[in-house]
Amino acid sequence: MAKIALLLFFTVGVYLELSASTSIECSYKTHDWSIVKNAYFCTINNNPSITTRESATITSISGPHESGKTNSDVGGFYVYSKTINYFPRGLETFFKNIKIIDISHCNLMEVHQEDLKLFPKLVEIYLHYNPLEVLEEGLFDFNPDLEFIYIWNNKIVHIEPNVFDHLSKLRYLYLQEKNCIDAIAENSISEVKNVIQAVKSQCNKNTMTTSTTQPPTTSTQSPTTTSTTPKSINFESCLELESKIDNIASSLKDLIGQTPNAAFSNNNNQCDAFTDALRNQSEAIGRIDSRTEAFTEAMDTKLEILKENVENTRTLSLRQMQNFRDEVKTDHAGLLAAIRLRTDKIEKQIKEIKEQNQKIEDKLAKIMKSLKIDN
Repeated sequence: MAKIALLLFFTVGVYLELSASTSIECSYKTHDWSIVKNAYFCTINNNPSITTRESATITSISGPHESGKTNSDVGGFYVYSKTINYFPRGLETFFKNIKIIDISHCNLMEVHQEDLKLFPKLVEIYLHYNPLEVLEEGLFDFNPDLEFIYIWNNKIVHIEPNVFDHLSKLRYLYLQEKNCIDAIAENSISEVKNVIQAVKSQCNKNTMTTSTTQPPTTSTQSPTTTSTTPKSINFESCLELESKIDNIASSLKDLIGQTPNAAFSNNNNQCDAFTDALRNQSEAIGRIDSRTEAFTEAMDTKLEILKENVENTRTLSLRQMQNFRDEVKTDHAGLLAAIRLRTDKIEKQIKEIKEQNQKIEDKLAKIMKSLKIDN
Protein backbone atom coordinates (compact mmCIF):
# COMPACT_ATOMS: atom_id res chain seq x y z
CA MET A 1 0.00 0.00 0.00
CA ALA A 2 2.90 2.35 0.73
CA LYS A 3 4.13 1.77 -2.80
CA ILE A 4 0.71 2.68 -4.19
CA ALA A 5 0.64 5.86 -2.09
CA LEU A 6 4.10 6.84 -3.28
CA LEU A 7 3.19 6.26 -6.93
CA LEU A 8 -0.07 8.16 -6.51
CA PHE A 9 1.71 11.09 -4.87
CA PHE A 10 4.28 11.21 -7.67
CA THR A 11 1.59 10.99 -10.35
CA VAL A 12 -0.46 13.77 -8.73
CA GLY A 13 2.64 15.95 -8.50
CA VAL A 14 3.46 15.41 -12.17
CA TYR A 15 -0.13 16.17 -13.18
CA LEU A 16 -0.15 19.40 -11.19
CA GLU A 17 3.18 20.38 -12.69
CA LEU A 18 2.08 19.74 -16.27
CA SER A 19 -1.28 21.43 -15.84
CA ALA A 20 0.14 24.67 -14.40
CA SER A 21 -0.74 27.93 -16.11
CA THR A 22 -0.44 31.59 -15.25
CA SER A 23 -2.58 34.71 -15.48
CA ILE A 24 -1.17 38.22 -15.36
CA GLU A 25 -2.74 41.58 -14.60
CA CYS A 26 -1.52 44.57 -16.61
CA SER A 27 -1.49 48.26 -15.85
CA TYR A 28 -1.42 50.06 -19.20
CA LYS A 29 0.32 53.38 -19.70
CA THR A 30 2.31 55.24 -22.37
CA HIS A 31 6.02 55.91 -21.69
CA ASP A 32 9.16 57.12 -23.45
CA TRP A 33 11.93 54.49 -23.24
CA SER A 34 15.59 54.80 -24.27
CA ILE A 35 15.03 54.36 -28.01
CA VAL A 36 11.32 53.86 -28.54
CA LYS A 37 9.22 56.90 -27.68
CA ASN A 38 5.53 57.05 -26.86
CA ALA A 39 5.42 53.30 -26.24
CA TYR A 40 2.22 51.78 -24.83
CA PHE A 41 3.28 49.49 -21.96
CA CYS A 42 1.86 46.54 -20.08
CA THR A 43 3.31 46.69 -16.57
CA ILE A 44 2.60 43.58 -14.49
CA ASN A 45 0.76 44.44 -11.27
CA ASN A 46 0.26 41.00 -9.75
CA ASN A 47 2.99 38.50 -8.87
CA PRO A 48 2.48 35.52 -11.20
CA SER A 49 5.11 33.42 -9.35
CA ILE A 50 6.60 31.69 -12.40
CA THR A 51 8.81 29.12 -10.68
CA THR A 52 8.60 26.25 -13.21
CA ARG A 53 8.79 26.03 -16.97
CA GLU A 54 5.17 24.88 -17.10
CA SER A 55 3.90 27.82 -15.06
CA ALA A 56 5.67 30.18 -17.46
CA THR A 57 2.83 29.77 -19.96
CA ILE A 58 0.57 32.84 -19.90
CA THR A 59 -3.06 31.80 -20.42
CA SER A 60 -4.85 35.07 -19.72
CA ILE A 61 -4.14 38.79 -19.38
CA SER A 62 -6.43 41.26 -17.61
CA GLY A 63 -6.48 44.98 -16.90
CA PRO A 64 -8.33 47.97 -18.42
CA HIS A 65 -6.79 49.63 -21.47
CA GLU A 66 -6.48 53.36 -21.94
CA SER A 67 -9.24 54.90 -24.01
CA GLY A 68 -8.99 53.84 -27.64
CA LYS A 69 -6.20 51.33 -26.99
CA THR A 70 -6.17 47.53 -27.49
CA ASN A 71 -3.70 44.66 -27.16
CA SER A 72 -2.41 45.39 -30.65
CA ASP A 73 -1.19 48.81 -29.43
CA VAL A 74 1.00 47.30 -26.71
CA GLY A 75 4.66 47.83 -27.60
CA GLY A 76 6.30 47.38 -24.19
CA PHE A 77 6.31 44.63 -21.55
CA TYR A 78 7.68 45.62 -18.12
CA VAL A 79 8.16 43.44 -15.02
CA TYR A 80 9.97 44.64 -11.91
CA SER A 81 10.67 42.77 -8.68
CA LYS A 82 8.33 39.83 -9.32
CA THR A 83 8.98 36.08 -9.21
CA ILE A 84 9.78 35.30 -12.85
CA ASN A 85 12.31 32.42 -12.80
CA TYR A 86 11.53 31.49 -16.42
CA PHE A 87 10.79 33.66 -19.41
CA PRO A 88 7.00 34.09 -19.87
CA ARG A 89 5.65 32.06 -22.79
CA GLY A 90 2.57 32.96 -24.79
CA LEU A 91 2.89 36.75 -24.62
CA GLU A 92 2.95 36.93 -28.41
CA THR A 93 -0.60 35.56 -28.56
CA PHE A 94 -1.79 38.68 -26.73
CA PHE A 95 0.82 41.29 -27.72
CA LYS A 96 2.06 40.89 -31.30
CA ASN A 97 3.89 44.21 -31.59
CA ILE A 98 6.31 44.13 -28.66
CA LYS A 99 9.35 46.38 -29.18
CA ILE A 100 10.56 46.64 -25.57
CA ILE A 101 11.04 43.88 -22.98
CA ASP A 102 12.21 44.80 -19.47
CA ILE A 103 12.42 42.01 -16.87
CA SER A 104 14.46 43.29 -13.92
CA HIS A 105 15.03 42.19 -10.31
CA CYS A 106 12.86 39.12 -11.03
CA ASN A 107 15.29 36.21 -10.37
CA LEU A 108 15.09 35.29 -14.06
CA MET A 109 17.36 32.26 -14.38
CA GLU A 110 17.52 31.71 -18.14
CA VAL A 111 16.47 33.05 -21.51
CA HIS A 112 16.60 31.23 -24.84
CA GLN A 113 16.33 31.90 -28.54
CA GLU A 114 12.94 30.17 -28.44
CA ASP A 115 11.76 32.82 -25.97
CA LEU A 116 12.86 35.83 -28.04
CA LYS A 117 12.22 34.62 -31.59
CA LEU A 118 8.52 35.36 -31.07
CA PHE A 119 9.28 39.10 -30.93
CA PRO A 120 10.82 39.97 -34.33
CA LYS A 121 10.14 43.70 -33.81
CA LEU A 122 12.19 43.85 -30.60
CA VAL A 123 14.27 47.06 -30.35
CA GLU A 124 15.21 47.20 -26.65
CA ILE A 125 15.76 44.45 -24.07
CA TYR A 126 16.63 44.87 -20.38
CA LEU A 127 17.60 41.90 -18.21
CA HIS A 128 19.39 43.40 -15.22
CA TYR A 129 19.73 42.19 -11.62
CA ASN A 130 18.86 38.57 -12.41
CA PRO A 131 20.91 35.36 -11.88
CA LEU A 132 21.52 34.79 -15.60
CA GLU A 133 24.72 32.83 -16.24
CA VAL A 134 24.86 32.22 -20.00
CA LEU A 135 23.96 34.02 -23.22
CA GLU A 136 23.54 31.14 -25.63
CA GLU A 137 24.43 30.90 -29.29
CA GLY A 138 21.80 32.37 -31.59
CA LEU A 139 20.00 34.08 -28.70
CA PHE A 140 19.13 37.17 -30.79
CA ASP A 141 19.06 35.55 -34.26
CA PHE A 142 15.39 36.48 -34.78
CA ASN A 143 15.69 40.03 -33.41
CA PRO A 144 17.51 41.93 -36.18
CA ASP A 145 16.10 45.33 -35.12
CA LEU A 146 17.76 45.33 -31.69
CA GLU A 147 19.41 48.67 -30.93
CA PHE A 148 19.64 48.53 -27.13
CA ILE A 149 20.77 45.57 -24.96
CA TYR A 150 21.08 46.11 -21.21
CA ILE A 151 22.45 43.12 -19.27
CA TRP A 152 23.69 44.37 -15.93
CA ASN A 153 24.56 42.74 -12.60
CA ASN A 154 23.68 39.15 -13.42
CA LYS A 155 26.01 36.19 -12.90
CA ILE A 156 27.22 35.80 -16.47
CA VAL A 157 30.13 33.35 -16.85
CA HIS A 158 29.79 32.54 -20.56
CA ILE A 159 28.71 34.46 -23.65
CA GLU A 160 28.76 32.76 -27.02
CA PRO A 161 31.28 34.72 -29.16
CA ASN A 162 28.98 35.34 -32.13
CA VAL A 163 25.79 36.14 -30.26
CA PHE A 164 25.87 39.86 -31.23
CA ASP A 165 27.61 39.72 -34.63
CA HIS A 166 24.53 39.96 -36.85
CA LEU A 167 22.93 42.90 -35.00
CA SER A 168 23.81 45.66 -37.47
CA LYS A 169 21.57 48.24 -35.75
CA LEU A 170 22.97 47.69 -32.25
CA ARG A 171 24.16 51.03 -30.80
CA TYR A 172 23.87 50.51 -27.05
CA LEU A 173 25.39 47.46 -25.35
CA TYR A 174 25.71 47.25 -21.56
CA LEU A 175 27.55 44.18 -20.26
CA GLN A 176 28.58 44.87 -16.70
CA GLU A 177 29.20 41.48 -15.13
CA LYS A 178 31.73 40.77 -12.39
CA ASN A 179 32.50 37.22 -13.51
CA CYS A 180 32.98 37.87 -17.21
CA ILE A 181 33.13 41.41 -18.56
CA ASP A 182 32.57 45.03 -17.59
CA ALA A 183 32.08 47.07 -20.74
CA ILE A 184 29.70 49.69 -22.12
CA ALA A 185 28.98 51.02 -25.59
CA GLU A 186 26.70 54.04 -25.76
CA ASN A 187 25.23 55.28 -29.03
CA SER A 188 28.24 54.14 -31.03
CA ILE A 189 28.46 51.25 -33.47
CA SER A 190 32.27 51.35 -33.28
CA GLU A 191 32.17 51.08 -29.49
CA VAL A 192 29.74 48.18 -29.83
CA LYS A 193 32.29 46.39 -32.02
CA ASN A 194 34.95 46.92 -29.36
CA VAL A 195 32.71 45.43 -26.68
CA ILE A 196 31.88 42.46 -28.91
CA GLN A 197 35.60 41.85 -29.43
CA ALA A 198 36.11 41.95 -25.66
CA VAL A 199 33.31 39.41 -25.26
CA LYS A 200 35.08 37.02 -27.62
CA SER A 201 38.33 37.25 -25.68
CA GLN A 202 37.00 37.38 -22.12
CA CYS A 203 33.71 35.50 -21.99
CA ASN A 204 34.16 32.49 -24.27
CA LYS A 205 35.04 30.15 -21.44
CA ASN A 206 33.20 27.09 -22.82
CA THR A 207 32.17 26.14 -19.30
CA MET A 208 28.89 24.46 -20.16
CA THR A 209 27.93 21.06 -21.53
CA THR A 210 25.80 21.32 -24.66
CA SER A 211 23.41 18.88 -26.28
CA THR A 212 22.88 18.42 -30.01
CA THR A 213 19.14 18.82 -29.62
CA GLN A 214 18.90 21.56 -27.00
CA PRO A 215 20.90 24.82 -26.71
CA PRO A 216 22.62 25.61 -23.39
CA THR A 217 20.51 27.34 -20.78
CA THR A 218 21.19 30.88 -19.77
CA SER A 219 21.37 29.81 -16.14
CA THR A 220 20.78 26.82 -13.96
CA GLN A 221 20.67 28.56 -10.62
CA SER A 222 17.50 27.90 -8.68
CA PRO A 223 15.92 30.54 -6.45
CA THR A 224 17.25 28.85 -3.30
CA THR A 225 20.73 27.71 -4.43
CA THR A 226 23.99 29.47 -5.30
CA SER A 227 25.33 27.13 -7.98
CA THR A 228 27.60 28.83 -10.52
CA THR A 229 28.11 25.87 -12.89
CA PRO A 230 26.01 26.17 -16.04
CA LYS A 231 24.26 23.05 -17.25
CA SER A 232 22.42 22.12 -20.42
CA ILE A 233 18.93 20.74 -20.78
CA ASN A 234 19.08 17.30 -22.40
CA PHE A 235 16.04 16.73 -24.58
CA GLU A 236 16.64 12.97 -24.48
CA SER A 237 16.48 13.11 -20.69
CA CYS A 238 13.10 14.84 -20.96
CA LEU A 239 11.85 12.06 -23.22
CA GLU A 240 13.23 9.48 -20.80
CA LEU A 241 11.46 11.19 -17.91
CA GLU A 242 8.21 11.23 -19.87
CA SER A 243 8.64 7.51 -20.57
CA LYS A 244 9.22 6.83 -16.88
CA ILE A 245 6.06 8.74 -16.01
CA ASP A 246 4.10 6.61 -18.48
CA ASN A 247 5.61 3.44 -17.00
CA ILE A 248 4.72 4.57 -13.49
CA ALA A 249 1.15 5.30 -14.55
CA SER A 250 0.94 1.88 -16.22
CA SER A 251 2.38 0.17 -13.13
CA LEU A 252 -0.10 2.01 -10.97
CA LYS A 253 -2.98 0.73 -13.10
CA ASP A 254 -1.58 -2.82 -12.93
CA LEU A 255 -1.24 -2.65 -9.16
CA ILE A 256 -4.79 -1.38 -8.80
CA GLY A 257 -6.04 -4.15 -11.10
CA GLN A 258 -4.13 -6.86 -9.24
CA THR A 259 -5.06 -5.75 -5.74
CA PRO A 260 -8.16 -7.46 -4.31
CA ASN A 261 -11.03 -5.24 -3.29
CA ALA A 262 -10.62 -6.49 0.25
CA ALA A 263 -7.14 -5.03 0.35
CA PHE A 264 -8.50 -1.61 -0.48
CA SER A 265 -11.21 -2.06 2.12
CA ASN A 266 -8.70 -3.07 4.78
CA ASN A 267 -6.45 -0.13 3.93
CA ASN A 268 -9.18 2.40 3.41
CA ASN A 269 -8.05 4.39 6.41
CA GLN A 270 -4.55 4.69 4.95
CA CYS A 271 -5.95 6.01 1.67
CA ASP A 272 -8.14 8.48 3.56
CA ALA A 273 -5.17 9.62 5.60
CA PHE A 274 -3.11 10.11 2.46
CA THR A 275 -5.93 12.06 0.80
CA ASP A 276 -6.33 14.21 3.91
CA ALA A 277 -2.61 14.91 3.93
CA LEU A 278 -2.74 16.07 0.32
CA ARG A 279 -5.78 18.20 1.06
CA ASN A 280 -4.12 19.75 4.14
CA GLN A 281 -1.02 20.52 2.12
CA SER A 282 -3.11 22.18 -0.57
CA GLU A 283 -5.00 24.21 2.05
CA ALA A 284 -1.71 25.27 3.66
CA ILE A 285 -0.43 26.46 0.31
CA GLY A 286 -3.70 28.31 -0.20
CA ARG A 287 -3.32 30.01 3.18
CA ILE A 288 0.22 31.06 2.30
CA ASP A 289 -1.01 32.47 -1.01
CA SER A 290 -3.80 34.30 0.83
CA ARG A 291 -1.36 35.80 3.32
CA THR A 292 0.93 36.81 0.48
CA GLU A 293 -1.94 38.46 -1.38
CA ALA A 294 -3.07 40.18 1.82
CA PHE A 295 0.44 41.48 2.44
CA THR A 296 0.69 42.70 -1.16
CA GLU A 297 -2.68 44.44 -0.88
CA ALA A 298 -1.62 46.02 2.41
CA MET A 299 1.59 47.32 0.85
CA ASP A 300 -0.35 48.62 -2.14
CA THR A 301 -2.75 50.38 0.24
CA LYS A 302 0.14 51.93 2.18
CA LEU A 303 1.69 53.06 -1.07
CA GLU A 304 -1.58 54.69 -2.15
CA ILE A 305 -1.84 56.40 1.26
CA LEU A 306 1.73 57.64 0.92
CA LYS A 307 1.02 58.97 -2.57
CA GLU A 308 -2.14 60.65 -1.28
CA ASN A 309 -0.23 62.21 1.65
CA VAL A 310 2.44 63.52 -0.70
CA GLU A 311 -0.22 64.99 -2.97
CA ASN A 312 -2.08 66.48 0.01
CA THR A 313 1.16 68.01 1.30
CA ARG A 314 1.87 69.44 -2.13
CA THR A 315 -1.68 70.81 -2.38
CA LEU A 316 -1.44 72.28 1.14
CA SER A 317 1.89 73.92 0.32
CA LEU A 318 0.46 75.44 -2.84
CA ARG A 319 -2.60 76.63 -0.93
CA GLN A 320 -0.44 78.19 1.82
CA MET A 321 1.70 79.92 -0.79
CA GLN A 322 -1.39 81.31 -2.49
CA ASN A 323 -2.76 82.52 0.86
CA PHE A 324 0.55 84.25 1.55
CA ARG A 325 0.40 85.92 -1.84
CA ASP A 326 -3.18 87.01 -1.15
CA GLU A 327 -2.15 88.42 2.24
CA VAL A 328 0.72 90.30 0.65
CA LYS A 329 -1.63 91.66 -1.99
CA THR A 330 -4.14 92.62 0.73
CA ASP A 331 -1.48 94.30 2.88
CA HIS A 332 -0.08 96.08 -0.15
CA ALA A 333 -3.52 97.34 -1.11
CA GLY A 334 -4.13 98.55 2.45
CA LEU A 335 -0.80 100.34 2.51
CA LEU A 336 -1.55 102.09 -0.78
CA ALA A 337 -4.95 103.16 0.53
CA ALA A 338 -3.38 104.60 3.68
CA ILE A 339 -0.79 106.48 1.61
CA ARG A 340 -3.50 107.89 -0.66
CA LEU A 341 -5.54 109.00 2.38
CA ARG A 342 -2.52 110.66 3.92
CA THR A 343 -1.67 112.33 0.61
CA ASP A 344 -5.20 113.68 0.32
CA LYS A 345 -4.96 115.16 3.82
CA ILE A 346 -1.63 116.78 3.04
CA GLU A 347 -2.93 118.19 -0.23
CA LYS A 348 -5.97 119.56 1.60
CA GLN A 349 -3.73 121.21 4.22
CA ILE A 350 -1.55 122.69 1.48
CA LYS A 351 -4.65 124.09 -0.21
CA GLU A 352 -5.83 125.61 3.08
CA ILE A 353 -2.41 127.16 3.64
CA LYS A 354 -2.42 128.61 0.15
CA GLU A 355 -5.88 130.08 0.76
CA GLN A 356 -4.70 131.63 4.04
CA ASN A 357 -1.61 133.04 2.32
CA GLN A 358 -3.84 134.53 -0.35
CA LYS A 359 -6.01 136.18 2.30
CA ILE A 360 -2.94 137.58 4.01
CA GLU A 361 -1.62 138.91 0.72
CA ASP A 362 -4.99 140.50 0.01
CA LYS A 363 -4.98 142.22 3.42
CA LEU A 364 -1.41 143.43 2.91
CA ALA A 365 -2.40 144.81 -0.47
CA LYS A 366 -5.30 146.73 1.08
CA ILE A 367 -3.06 148.08 3.83
CA MET A 368 -0.44 149.18 1.32
CA LYS A 369 -3.12 150.85 -0.78
CA SER A 370 -4.57 152.71 2.21
CA LEU A 371 -1.10 153.91 3.21
CA LYS A 372 -0.56 155.37 -0.26
CA ILE A 373 -3.87 157.23 -0.08
CA ASP A 374 -3.02 158.74 3.29
CA ASN A 375 0.32 159.96 2.02
